[in-house]
Amino acid sequence: MGLLTSAGFRPVVGYAVNSSIPAGLAVGTQPAYGALRGSAVVIYTSNGVAKPTPPPTPTKTKAVRPPQKR
Repeated sequence: MGLLTSAGFRPVVGYAVNSSIPAGLAVGTQPAYGALRGSAVVIYTSNGVAKPTPPPTPTKTKAVRPPQKR
């Protein structure tokens, strides 16, 4: 935060986001780039919780008949 302030920005702590990055570390800013000196820069931190992997999408398969007894 001190580096942003000394560079002429106004740092603002944003909310924590789901990320596999260790909790408490910065994972992003708003704006991402191009902020003018004197403007606010929001810093988003990780809560250390990765997004769960969604289950695979079911696919259509053809039904297979079991062999018939003779």
